[in-house]
Amino acid sequence: ISSRELVCPRTTNRNRQSFTHVHAFTPVCFLCVSLCVCLDRNDIQHAGVQYILDSVVDQLLKNPDRRFIYVETAFFYRWWKQQSSSMRQTVKQLVNEGRLEFVNGGWCMSDEATTHYSAVIDQMTMGLRFLNDTFGPCGRPRVAWHIDPFGHTREHASMFAQMGFDGFFFGRLDYQDRARRMRSKEQELLWRASDSLTPPMADLFTGVCVCARH
Repeated sequence: ISSRELVCPRTTNRNRQSFTHVHAFTPVCFLCVSLCVCLDRNDIQHAGVQYILDSVVDQLLKNPDRRFIYVETAFFYRWWKQQSSSMRQTVKQLVNEGRLEFVNGGWCMSDEATTHYSAVIDQMTMGLRFLNDTFGPCGRPRVAWHIDPFGHTREHASMFAQMGFDGFFFGRLDYQDRARRMRSKEQELLWRASDSLTPPMADLFTGVCVCARH
């Protein structure tokens, strides 16, 4: 069993476990270009993604029970290039232990409305290739994570299934659909995301985020 599969404590009874997983939402090119956010251009936008990653690593090292998931490879790549060899080794250890985990893995959390599939695949390839080259198998994201893109399409679920993801978690859907799913307790489903592909080629376990906010 890999270390990534042992990050959650085992139980000896039938009590239901509830987990709170910390994450950051750092949209690439929203309000300002990535350079401004990552390199602390507060005259343009009050943000500094490098401080998030600095503090996350610090807090993970202080408590081995802490976990963190991160999405936008574009920002992580810029931060990574600024780190010393010792810090890089520390981060690799956190990834190997499953305490720092990448989700989605693309260069960004791509929008779903009006985006062409070729652009989506290209940016996913760019991000996933960097994670694989840097961290190996332990850096491979297992779930797709779209908590706040613009738009909502089943084609993204189909592509994520064909990419080999184990699950897809998203936050954008019609408010009436959200309300209905909350009433009927149908916020988790096996999404058959293609009418033309033979099942289970485009089937993907999917979870609708409870809250519309990130």
